[in-house]
Amino acid sequence: MGDGKVSVSSLRRIRAERRGRLTVIYTVMVSILLLIVVQFVLLAVALEDFLSGSRTLLTGAAFASGACFVAACWLIGYLTPKRAS
Repeated sequence: MGDGKVSVSSLRRIRAERRGRLTVIYTVMVSILLLIVVQFVLLAVALEDFLSGSRTLLTGAAFASGACFVAACWLIGYLTPKRAS
């Protein structure tokens, strides 16, 4: 009789761990989506600045877009499993 309780508690623990992992995955996915939206806005700002001829925001938009790219790469790397050496 005691064996049933152990397996039920281990199932609950496994389900709780899966829920925790899914929460992290969803959070990273939403963060990456927001970074992509920010990059599209930066692209629109840079194009508008370039086409207007002033070119004052180009370097700032390029650096900000690069920072968004690095952040997205870091978030994707956070999700990939680490290999044991």
